[in-house]
Amino acid sequence: MSVNWHYFRAMNRRPTTTIPKAATGNVKNLYELTGFKQDTRQYLSTGRPWRAEELRLKSHDDLHKLWYVLLKEKNKLKSDWLVSQQLGQMFYGYSDIIKVRLSMSRLLTIVNERKKLRNEYRRHLEDEYIAKKKGEETAAIERENERRKEQGLKPIMTEQAILDIIKEKAAKKRAIIDSSFEEAKAATQNQEVAISPFLTEEDLKLISTTKVKLGQGDILRMYVKNWAELDLRQRRKVMGHINAQRAMHAKEVFLKELSALGRKLGKQTEAKDDKSRIKNKKDPLKLRLGGITAAEAAM
Repeated sequence: MSVNWHYFRAMNRRPTTTIPKAATGNVKNLYELTGFKQDTRQYLSTGRPWRAEELRLKSHDDLHKLWYVLLKEKNKLKSDWLVSQQLGQMFYGYSDIIKVRLSMSRLLTIVNERKKLRNEYRRHLEDEYIAKKKGEETAAIERENERRKEQGLKPIMTEQAILDIIKEKAAKKRAIIDSSFEEAKAATQNQEVAISPFLTEEDLKLISTTKVKLGQGDILRMYVKNWAELDLRQRRKVMGHINAQRAMHAKEVFLKELSALGRKLGKQTEAKDDKSRIKNKKDPLKLRLGGITAAEAAM
């Protein structure tokens, strides 16, 4: 049986279509048909951005006017970019936008420099005025103290005298804390004293601070470096956190000392305190604890 291959060739043959040639026309006809507008613009070279040395020579009013000129130019370039995006055209103003942005950033830098210098000069004048007024006030207090001294009255405390008193009190507190720390450190090595030998230096420092009355400023000075820069709200928050930490630390120290005292009472059978009225006798606290333990065991 023979196969007619020409039949299959006719079946697989695709129909041929003829495309007519496009009609001759121009860009105007294309725009009327499709709405496409040809970009006939040419790239024009523009100037350079403003230098910082040039901007420093201008006054504040000139910089103010120049800022709005640059802002207006920036808005125009942004509008052109948006229109080019909508029409699908090439945008040639990227370099101009970069130049405008660079000029505006340099202008802001110059304005901030002048603002910083102006604030520093104002601070310098304020310091000079405060120093002058303090000198006048100190001289007036000295004259008043001389008059009071002649009349036998109590002199007025100056600011420096008050600072000296505060420093003296702080030095006394520091000396008491240091001596208490040394005593507590020595007590940890003495087996006759009922204190835990496992206390760390941080625990001993906490114990030594309880020997003196510390104010809010003293506690903040111990734990916070920039405590003088905190306002009242920040100080309250920081003090609450510090007090919570100190309370937890004090609880740990108390449990350590209580554990050491319990171990010591468990080893001794007689009272060894020379000042006690029950010297060389059975310790009543241990006997009582032993009786309670025996009673609980019997129950």
